[in-house]
Amino acid sequence: MNLSIHSHTIKSLFKGLSKAWWVFVTTFVALVFILGGLTYLHNQKKVGMSTFDVTSKVIIMPDSNGDSVDGPALQVYVNTEKEILGSEKFNKYISKNMKQDIHINSDQFLNYSINNPNGTAVIEITATSTTEKNASKISKYIAELVANDSLDVLQGGEAKIIDYGSKVVENTVQSNKMLYVFAIFIAFILSIISAFIKAYYDPRIYDHKLIVNTFSDSNVYLVRDKNQLKNSFMKILRSSIVMENIENLDVAISYFEKEPDYIPEVLEVINKMNISVDVNKFSDAETSLDEEKIKNYSLDELYTFGKDKISGISFVDNSIEINIKNGIIHVLNVHEGQTTKKQIAEIYDEIKQIKNANLFVVYFK
Repeated sequence: MNLSIHSHTIKSLFKGLSKAWWVFVTTFVALVFILGGLTYLHNQKKVGMSTFDVTSKVIIMPDSNGDSVDGPALQVYVNTEKEILGSEKFNKYISKNMKQDIHINSDQFLNYSINNPNGTAVIEITATSTTEKNASKISKYIAELVANDSLDVLQGGEAKIIDYGSKVVENTVQSNKMLYVFAIFIAFILSIISAFIKAYYDPRIYDHKLIVNTFSDSNVYLVRDKNQLKNSFMKILRSSIVMENIENLDVAISYFEKEPDYIPEVLEVINKMNISVDVNKFSDAETSLDEEKIKNYSLDELYTFGKDKISGISFVDNSIEINIKNGIIHVLNVHEGQTTKKQIAEIYDEIKQIKNANLFVVYFK
């Protein structure tokens, strides 16, 4: 398996997601403020578009020529007059003089309805406008027109105003709470996507199976504490002594953190095994290690060959760039959540070029 930044297991993705919690929280809070603000502005805009309904009432009475008109005949008359008052022809009749009479532009403000409640002879004239004043003017104007010009407006009979615009209703568009819920839902989904993208492109290693699959031909030691660490190094050194005699022992331990904190454990293992071997550290970084127990070299001295070749057990700094010590025994120290896939992929490509190289991996949980 070739390790790349897109190499994942289900476990590593979930661990990456748990590490990306701050991305989720930051994105969620930011989107809630942004989408919530936009929703608020949208609702405020709609709330600001209130309208007013003002209703006037007239009672119409047919010309009966002395005869009583009631029942079905009255209802037919009322329905006929209602249709006339709600017709396009009547609308044009009103529009002709409204602007001049009450100074309202009928093209913009003429919005009214005609109702006949409960089958009575009462006609309700309800005008709607963005201001109560204009709605009242329109409602009263139409009522007066019906009452005063009944001969021109009605088919017959007369009309009388019985309610002069006393009923006023304000129509306010209420805030849509579901928009806020939807905004929060969208913020939640986008935050999860952001966290997933962060986890997917996270270069760090969170699952030892990625290492096991990458180094399928190597021994991978999974360690969780110092005792397991010492046991792992003891096994590695024993295997190394079998492959090379003690005089020619040359083990390169590559690390990727700025300062390895496990060197004392390795020294303890060496003492316990009673091995007489040099312990070296190749790094350009300053160190606080006891130079009586470990020899410090620069990275340039790593590539010294021939009779001056530096052998023994060597810790090699790969924290800034990949450095490979020439030899056949290599140990990679991988720290979960710290070592990156790119670092492992690059050093693996380097080690593959060394003939007969033997590789051990210590994976720190």
